[in-house]
Amino acid sequence: MKKKLFWMSTTLFACCISLAFVSCSDDDDNTVVDPAQPADSAQPSGPTIHPSVEPLDPVVCNAKVNLGDISSLPEELQAVLKKRFPNLVSGNEADVCFSGAGDAANFSNQLQSGATRVIVMPGSAVNIAGGMIPHNSNNSLPIMFYAAHNLGKHYAIMGDLPEGFETPEEKTMFYEERVIRLVHWLNDVEEFKQKKQNTGPLQDQTPYDYEELVSNIEDEGMHLTFNCPMSLNEIVKTMGFSDDYRIKASSSVDFGLRVYPIYKQSCNGDQSGDYYVVTAEITPYNQGMWASWHDSYAWDELYLMGYWFHKMSTHFKLVDMDGNEPAGLDYNRSPLPENDIDSQTYSSGTSTTIGGSATAGFVPGGGTGSLSLSFSHTVTSNVSYSMDDIDHTLDSSTKEVTFMYQSKGVSPDSDDDVDKHYPKNCRTQWTVRQAWVWFVPNGSSGVGDNSNATFQIVLNSRLDYRSYWWLWQPIIPNEGGDIATYTPGIIENQTWQLQAPNRQTWGLTSIKSEYTDVVMTNIKYYKTGYEDQDPVAVDNMSYHQNDFALMGLPDGTKDGTTYTIIYETKNPNTGEHTGFWKFENVEVHQGCTKDDATTSLSSVNATKID
Repeated sequence: MKKKLFWMSTTLFACCISLAFVSCSDDDDNTVVDPAQPADSAQPSGPTIHPSVEPLDPVVCNAKVNLGDISSLPEELQAVLKKRFPNLVSGNEADVCFSGAGDAANFSNQLQSGATRVIVMPGSAVNIAGGMIPHNSNNSLPIMFYAAHNLGKHYAIMGDLPEGFETPEEKTMFYEERVIRLVHWLNDVEEFKQKKQNTGPLQDQTPYDYEELVSNIEDEGMHLTFNCPMSLNEIVKTMGFSDDYRIKASSSVDFGLRVYPIYKQSCNGDQSGDYYVVTAEITPYNQGMWASWHDSYAWDELYLMGYWFHKMSTHFKLVDMDGNEPAGLDYNRSPLPENDIDSQTYSSGTSTTIGGSATAGFVPGGGTGSLSLSFSHTVTSNVSYSMDDIDHTLDSSTKEVTFMYQSKGVSPDSDDDVDKHYPKNCRTQWTVRQAWVWFVPNGSSGVGDNSNATFQIVLNSRLDYRSYWWLWQPIIPNEGGDIATYTPGIIENQTWQLQAPNRQTWGLTSIKSEYTDVVMTNIKYYKTGYEDQDPVAVDNMSYHQNDFALMGLPDGTKDGTTYTIIYETKNPNTGEHTGFWKFENVEVHQGCTKDDATTSLSSVNATKID
C-alpha cells in the first residue's frame, strides 16, 4: 500500500474537500449493466483501454481446405482465413470445404462425401443439417460459422462483430479470436477422422463380443459445440479529479456437449426407455476480458482493473419437440461434481450399467454407426481439472442440470501488486466438465420400440464480469473507488435438436460350429425372400469347432420377418472351398436377458446347398 506522506499535516484540508469525492462502494452494492442496452455513447475524456493481448495462438489448419468464394466477406476476415488455412486446394479433394449461405440447402447431401463442411455467415434463420444447428428462441445470436461432419460432430460460432469495434485492428483481432477456435476444432475432427479410418466405424455388420462390449463416449455419439461471444464497451466514471475511461473488450465462451443415446427395449419393463449419457465441457476465455491500467497525475494516481470474471451460471434441460419436459424424466445418475474443492481439484464423470437388451447409437443411416444389442453397457469418464479460486455449486432440486461458478479470493485494493488481488482463474481461461445421464421412460413423449421420437437440449447461461477503480491521493485517508458488475454474456434458450436414438428391437443369433476338419466363414444374413439382394449383415471371421458366431439382428416378431443364413466352409490349412450351407426361416426376437434374446443354431442342422 502506498504511504500517505502528507496525510497527518493535511487532515483539516482533507475534511474541507471530502464532499467532492465518492466513497468506495460495498462489494454487494453493484451496478448491473443490461447488455441489451446500447453502450454509453458519450465520449470519455480519457483514453480507450483495451485488454492486454497475449501472443496469438499460431495454430493453423494442416488439412487440405477449399475456401470457395469468400470475396463477399469483410476484408479483415478474408485475411484471417487465408492466414489460418495455408494449404488451399480447389475441387473435391479437400478435407474441409467452405461455402456460403446460398449452399445451405445442399448441406446435408454435401456431408455424405466425408469432408467437413463449413458454412460462413448463414444467418440465424438458415435451417440446415436437419435442424441440428443450434438456435435460440429470439434469434439474438447470428451464426458466423457452422461446421459439421457426418460422424456426428457439429460446431457453431455465434455472434457478429461487436458494436463499437470499428478500427481495422479491432476487427482483425475479433476475427482472429473466432477463427483460432474454429481451426482447433477442425484439427480435432481431422485427427478423429484418421482414427476412424484406422479402426473403422462401428457397423451393424460387425460381430461383437457382448460380454466385453464397452462404448467410449469420447468417440461415439453426437458432439455439439458452439462458441458464444462476449463483449463490453463501457465508460468507467471515476468521479474524482480524473477523466472517464472507455474499456473495450471482446472474448467468448465455448460450450461442448457429447451426447450418447442408449435405448433399453420395452421387454425390460419400467427400466425401458431412452438413456442420454451427456458430458459438457465449458471454457470461458477470460483473458480476452482482463485489463489493468495505471495513470499518474499531479496529485493522484488512478488504478483501473477491468474486466475480470465474477460468476457464471449454466442450465441444461431436456425437452420434447414442443419444449415440454418429458413426463417421468429422471436422472439415471446424479450429475457431478458435487464434492467440495478442498483439494483445489475435482474429478468429474459418471458411470452407469444398463442391463438387459439395449441399443446404442442412432437410427440406421444416422452416420455414427450403431453398437446394437449391448446387454451390459458401461460408460465411464473420470477427468480432473484444476479449479483454483473458483467455487462451484450444483442445484439438484429439478431435472435441469444447474451449476453456478464464482471467483473467490478476489480482493480489489489499491496495492500495486495487481496479481495478488486477482487470482489467475479470474483473468485467464479455465475449463469445467459436467456429466450426467437423463432417463426418459417408455411411453413418454413417443419413446417406444422402433419409434423415431426426438428431443432437444436447451441451454441458458449468464456470465458476469466486474471492473474496479481507485484513486491514490496523498492528502485524504479515503482513496476512493467503485466496483461495477456487467453481464456481457447472456444465452437464452440455446437449443440443439438431438438425432433419434436407435430404438430398433434386436435379437441375437448364435451359430455353434460343430465341424472338426473345416472352418465356418463368410456368414451372410438375409431377410427371407430377399436372398437375391444385399445381406443385412455379414461376418467374415473364421469359426473352428465349438466356436460360436454371434450376430445382432432386428427383431421380427411384430412384422413376421424371418432370416435366411448362408455360410461357407473351408479347409483351414489350404483355404479350399468345401461347401455352402444355410439355415432357413430363422426367427429373431428381443429379450430382457442375453439368453432370452438368443436364437441358438448348430451347424449339424444346416442344409448343404452345393
